[in-house]
Amino acid sequence: MSTVSSKSRSFIALPLALAVSTLLISACSNTSTVKNTGATTKPVINKQPATQPTVNTAPSSTDYSTAYLDAESLDELADLLEATDMTMVEGNKLVIQQYGDLWNRLRAGYRMNMGQPIYNQRIEAQKGWFTSRQDYLNRLTARSSRYLYHTVREAERRNIPTELALLPIIESSYDPGATSSAAAAGMWQFIPSTGRIYGLNQSSTYDGRRDVIESTRAAYDFLTAL
Repeated sequence: MSTVSSKSRSFIALPLALAVSTLLISACSNTSTVKNTGATTKPVINKQPATQPTVNTAPSSTDYSTAYLDAESLDELADLLEATDMTMVEGNKLVIQQYGDLWNRLRAGYRMNMGQPIYNQRIEAQKGWFTSRQDYLNRLTARSSRYLYHTVREAERRNIPTELALLPIIESSYDPGATSSAAAAGMWQFIPSTGRIYGLNQSSTYDGRRDVIESTRAAYDFLTAL
């Protein structure tokens, strides 16, 4: 798992969040109810070499191979599948009318990479990994539905790109209880020292890194300071 404490890892995670955002929204925005499918298995990785694309030409489907991902990236993506399963939250038309469609609001706030799209084999490989795992996207949407409204609204309030609200997808699979082998914790994966720098108190009874409101405040403070 990447941690918010590392500037270089944050800049790596941000493009992945951008790459996933379009397919995530298209896969989830019209979904209503999904059955609980139970435990998942580890992904089967396609190691066949992909066709090299011509610069500035549309890639073929064979280019979306995970062959471009290194072992560490594949391990991190596989870890996402370990998230707890839960039933998809059913849409409420009255709530949508009152507060608006959150996915549309998220799209409306996009500000990063607004120029000509650049083909990147590694990003296409990441996208291919996600598009082949619709069950995972369904579980992720259900889990993030508890917290995404706050992360999007806070990004809007700060007038920062709403793409940043998608970063917990990569950091923790939107799980406030997530803990990495490097002791990074929470939805935004702060390590203890960086958490304290950004005002996240940590004691035997409370860990601000797992507090959705406080950790989101700290994460946006950190990201806007970069």
